[in-house]
Amino acid sequence: MVAIPVPPALAPAAIAVGMHGLSDALTHRAAVPAYLLAVPTWPHTTTLLTLASVFHFAEDVGIRNSLVLHACIVGTATVSVSLAVAITLLYMCTIHVPSHFQRVKPLAGREWVTLLVAASLVASLVTSVVARAGSTLMVTDPVQRVVCVHIAIHLARPLRRAPTSRRPHGLVA
Repeated sequence: MVAIPVPPALAPAAIAVGMHGLSDALTHRAAVPAYLLAVPTWPHTTTLLTLASVFHFAEDVGIRNSLVLHACIVGTATVSVSLAVAITLLYMCTIHVPSHFQRVKPLAGREWVTLLVAASLVASLVTSVVARAGSTLMVTDPVQRVVCVHIAIHLARPLRRAPTSRRPHGLVA
């Protein structure tokens, strides 16, 4: 297990990004009990999270771009974990979460997506107050297991693609 430190300045973004997983209660109701699988300890959670997210992000940008992104993140983490976290959050905030909500909207409805975005922003604002105290948010093993379950749910039952292009402008096919 490797706890991933999120610098205080990035904690609000991390919390806002983390909130997008709540959409599973709207789009994958039958799978929500699978989150109980995150309760017991797993071996090599951080490695599993990294490998699973390669396939999860491929839903946004294709497998080749996802592999390149993950290689950059892992390589950067060997030099600076804070910079690797910043790159990950930049991707999550600009590509993954907006793409995810575009896939959720036809199933859950615009109102629910709006509510989730608002809740994410509120959580982010609350976190910004806590982050001013200088404490570092840690993405611990239990949190990583919850993310792994979210990814597994989406790999097992992917959401329909949004009607817009799969690849944001500028990314290679």
